[in-house]
Amino acid sequence: MGTRKLNIPAFRDEIDPADYSASQAVHTAEKFTSVVVVRWGRVGGFTFRTGDRLVLSDQEADQGLLLLRPRGYGWPMLGRRDGAWLMAEPGGVRAAARRWRITARVVGVERSLGRSVMDQGDWFVAVEARGGTSRERLQQAGLSGGPLSHRDVDALCHRAGRFVDEGKGLVAIGVALSAEDALRMVRDCPAGRLRMPPDVPSKTLEASTELADVLEGPWALPPVTPVRRNEGVGTDREETRYDAPAAVEGCESTATAQLPLFHRSRRNRAS
Repeated sequence: MGTRKLNIPAFRDEIDPADYSASQAVHTAEKFTSVVVVRWGRVGGFTFRTGDRLVLSDQEADQGLLLLRPRGYGWPMLGRRDGAWLMAEPGGVRAAARRWRITARVVGVERSLGRSVMDQGDWFVAVEARGGTSRERLQQAGLSGGPLSHRDVDALCHRAGRFVDEGKGLVAIGVALSAEDALRMVRDCPAGRLRMPPDVPSKTLEASTELADVLEGPWALPPVTPVRRNEGVGTDREETRYDAPAAVEGCESTATAQLPLFHRSRRNRAS
């Protein structure tokens, strides 16, 4: 059985948060800091990307995805509570309470509209105007929500990013797996940002484990024949060279061949 590689995200405290974090009352774990992603990684079915900002809440801080801070030197990490234990994500290993403490619950992830890269699957999108921008202006620009695929969400966010950069208006976008969650995400989302929940089913990202069908090409494979060595020495023993095709053991088809890298005879090894 093969091993599964864990892509562990890394986080750091952002010393100087943007102006919108105060004006839009974005919850942060500390008074004047916010947490941003400095190395991408996957937790459950969600992909944290470099530059993402975590939206934190001190309500229900013992449920869902949690932000853990070290007691002493170190960077924060994500985890969950399992009874009396803290489990670090994405590895699912125990985190010592003497070393780690729960700071807040991660209720959302924000990223710039121009950096929208949604994971595969179908999503619900909620679009809201900010500032003095009217809904009619958003509709004229083709910025409307609803159920969309991940490619359509990316295209919508990129159009919205150009809409904001060109000074045509202000817009915020919320994305989730249901219409209710999308509206909840966009409610406090600042202008020019995309907000989504961090907890999504893993089925939206898990790759298929089924074996692919191998199609045979139109070419003909060379016949598999043993190579006689030391013909002039007077021996009748047949040996297969390590650089010659050999039939796969246990396979009835003569068209299937593999290249053995090691031979039972030491002098015929490839290395």
